[in-house]
Amino acid sequence: MQNILYPTDFSGVSKKALNFIEGLLDPSLREVVILHVIDSRIIDNISQHDYTTAESAKEDYEKEANEQMAVVEEELKERGFTVSKRIEIGLPFKEIIRVADEEDVYLTVIGSHGRTNIADVLLGSVAEKVSRNAKQPVVIVKR
Repeated sequence: MQNILYPTDFSGVSKKALNFIEGLLDPSLREVVILHVIDSRIIDNISQHDYTTAESAKEDYEKEANEQMAVVEEELKERGFTVSKRIEIGLPFKEIIRVADEEDVYLTVIGSHGRTNIADVLLGSVAEKVSRNAKQPVVIVKR
């Protein structure tokens, strides 16, 4: 069985990417790795002001991600997928590529724009960077 990497920031476009995965009819693609990356730049910025607040923020981000991932996991399991979950901290596109390699995924399915749409326009989107640098095929689901 080949697996799919589903990086999500829980945005509307990420939900569209999830719908794409749920619609796959290929029986060999029945395992999904759900990935949420907490952007280390946010944690670093907070820690410059107060380390205790940064640790607390990190815990809050992880708790929220776990709660939202549980909903996604249940939805995928109802569709017959086997699911594993990962939360990583780092630069989102680099972590997505690293996890894709570690998990030896067959395919990455990602939304075209996330929550940080303005930054994406200025710096280049995470999805675009993943598609340029990943070794595996990447499907980018548009808004």
